[in-house]
Amino acid sequence: MMKMHRAFGVMALVGCFAANAAGTYRTNTVEGLIYLLSQHDATGDVIELEPNDYQMPDEPTYAAAAGSSSYGRSSIHVHRQKIRGMGVTPSEVRLVGSGKHRVVFLEADGTLENLTITGGYTDDSEKDTYGNSHRTAGCYGNGILTNCVITGNDAYHLGGGVHGGVKLYNCIVENNRSRTSGGGGGHNLTAYRTIFRNNWAKTDGGGVYNAKLYDCILTNNTAATGAGGGGYNVTEGRDTLFADNKAVNGGGVGNGATMNMSSYSLYGCVISNNQVTSTSGYGGGLYCQWAWNSTITANRSPFAGGAYKSQLTDCVVSDNVATNNVRVSVNSINCNQSGGGAYNCSLLGCTIVGNHAYGNGGGVCCDSDTITVNTVDKVPVTEPLIISNCVIAANICSNRANHAYGGGMFVEGGTVTHCEIRGNATIKDESSSTSSKSICGGIASVSRSGVISNSTIHDNFSTSAGGGAYRMKLVNCVVSNNITDSTVGLNAYECDFWGGEVVGTPVADGSAYGTVFHGFEPEVELNGNPFRSETRSTSAIYQYYPQCTNCLFVGNRLSSGSIFSGQSTPVSSASLVNCTIVSNLCDYMFTTFPDEAYPMKVENCIFYGNRKIGSSATKDLFTYNCKTGSLRFACCAYGVSALANGPTPDYFDVGNYHLGENGIPATPGFAGAKDPAHPYALRTSSGLLGLARVADWMEDAYDIRGEADDGKYRRLRDGKADLGCYQCWYDFIGTRLFIR
Repeated sequence: MMKMHRAFGVMALVGCFAANAAGTYRTNTVEGLIYLLSQHDATGDVIELEPNDYQMPDEPTYAAAAGSSSYGRSSIHVHRQKIRGMGVTPSEVRLVGSGKHRVVFLEADGTLENLTITGGYTDDSEKDTYGNSHRTAGCYGNGILTNCVITGNDAYHLGGGVHGGVKLYNCIVENNRSRTSGGGGGHNLTAYRTIFRNNWAKTDGGGVYNAKLYDCILTNNTAATGAGGGGYNVTEGRDTLFADNKAVNGGGVGNGATMNMSSYSLYGCVISNNQVTSTSGYGGGLYCQWAWNSTITANRSPFAGGAYKSQLTDCVVSDNVATNNVRVSVNSINCNQSGGGAYNCSLLGCTIVGNHAYGNGGGVCCDSDTITVNTVDKVPVTEPLIISNCVIAANICSNRANHAYGGGMFVEGGTVTHCEIRGNATIKDESSSTSSKSICGGIASVSRSGVISNSTIHDNFSTSAGGGAYRMKLVNCVVSNNITDSTVGLNAYECDFWGGEVVGTPVADGSAYGTVFHGFEPEVELNGNPFRSETRSTSAIYQYYPQCTNCLFVGNRLSSGSIFSGQSTPVSSASLVNCTIVSNLCDYMFTTFPDEAYPMKVENCIFYGNRKIGSSATKDLFTYNCKTGSLRFACCAYGVSALANGPTPDYFDVGNYHLGENGIPATPGFAGAKDPAHPYALRTSSGLLGLARVADWMEDAYDIRGEADDGKYRRLRDGKADLGCYQCWYDFIGTRLFIR
């Protein structure tokens, strides 16, 4: 039986009636809506609205108690009720604010469904219990919005469209603004399959501020003076797109730099085409955020094109640009800190590809050892900054304002390990000054404090010195086939190698300890770099001032030049200590060490089976293999048959051993096939055991095999040292292992 409701006094008959289901009522006027809300308060009843514009009255029907956290006036109050629009789309049923106060106050899980909320406005005339101005112009409170559109609302304070613990399902929140603070679209909300677009906030969170987002889209939102164009303090985001948003920091998503970063996490999200608007801003995509299995792509910022001070796990960071044109000083060298893909981020299992920096670090820039993850009583809590198991590929840096370093990575801090750095490049920007350079295609450090371990660096290109690495410490790394437009340090320049391998192209200056140099051919092809493809001749292995200890040079074939090449006007001495140089093909073993003031010290080394190009005979130290004037040999074994036309006696100090003469065996006694992993280790029967000159550095040192097997490969045995890069500790006879 249909029931009619009649309001007396202020309200006339409003056309309200109960539908077939008990507790369901319908109206087509705003008077009927207000009447039903008052008559069925806290009942859980459903109020159905027929298609219409419901113009809210100038005077509010609800005002929260003064001083409460929800203080403010609203056109209507929905308290444990459901308002359902009966149109085909939400646009057919509109709750239109008067432009003087908030449209809806939701309380105790009030529900709005299939309607539009628009025209709300709040000013600074009222304060909540915290002294904050009247919040939110569209919908405030603890309730649920389903299939609604919240548009065109204008709040003085937090949350232009929605605020207050509200949950949104399949909604659109657009064209709202927060005039003096954050959360242009909304504040303190949870949203599912909801679109936030074209919202604006004066400070943080153009789209949302303090939110949980699931399968949402945030696009074209703006944080005018703050962080997080799409979202600020997104405590959890899953399968959500942040695109084309703008902010001063964190164009896509931002978080307070002094807050608990680990509480703000993204999973399976895409952060794309966002932009930082400040000329000194950071984080085109992310600013102080955690992200897992997410894609950060095509974002732009002066610094940190993709992500800044964030922790990324299993993410793809691609095609971001750091546009920085500001000069900074690193170790008294002017350069540009940028980070096309990421700046001071922890990166775990990530792919950093196709990013560009107009300054240092086309892919990654890192100048900190720690990253702040929390604060306790305003005191930062930090963790080590780690870059691990990442691929850094096809990134570039260019020198717009001054020198630019590291097409793949620029590293002045943090821990870099188990990464692949390939196909990156430095290029000279057309607008750069003639004196500025783009240096090192792969990974670079200016202060020589950068460290990378257990990684591969290959097929990188640079317009200047150091195709693969520049002023880095490389621990157990493989550096191969990197090239430059320069003739110096094609693989690495002024680097310190600890273990690892160098393959294909030369290194210059720096030092090497326990490193294997092999695979040098007359020509090297750079075919793994998308920015440069060419073939270069290989004319040396170690250039300028080699300082090599416990190193192995084996099986290299040079078309010309020498294995070790100095400078015509040297400024430093060089050394080759406890190294094994075996089975190489070259024109000269040493060349261009002319200055007696800067000699090349060669001590405790083995030269064996090396040949001059075009010759089949072993000629280790003949004139054409040893063309120099400042070599000093001591305690070395070599395999030439005579010294005629070779080094004069002035080259030799004491204790050199000509293989096959004076009781020395004709061969070094290498392990060969009996130790396939280390065929150039000395056997227990070698005549070169214990003949090396003992030095202080050997006390705590290991041979080329390093510290494996509980210190088994220590450089000294019973106070004696062997020649070459191995210390003899064992031999194989059949299947039995004998320890010396």
